[in-house]
Amino acid sequence: MSINLHAYLQSMSAAVGYDYYWDYYFGPLAVTDYASTFQFGLGASLSYDFSK
Repeated sequence: MSINLHAYLQSMSAAVGYDYYWDYYFGPLAVTDYASTFQFGLGASLSYDFSK
């Protein structure tokens, strides 16, 4: 009999818009906003060799 454990982590980022700032030297600046999501999972499986 054997036990297999596995885990995974996924992340995703996407540009969702702009923020605007006023800089003293450069004037208006546009900075991209990003949204991030993370997904985490755990799993296990049992295996048995019936031929033994």
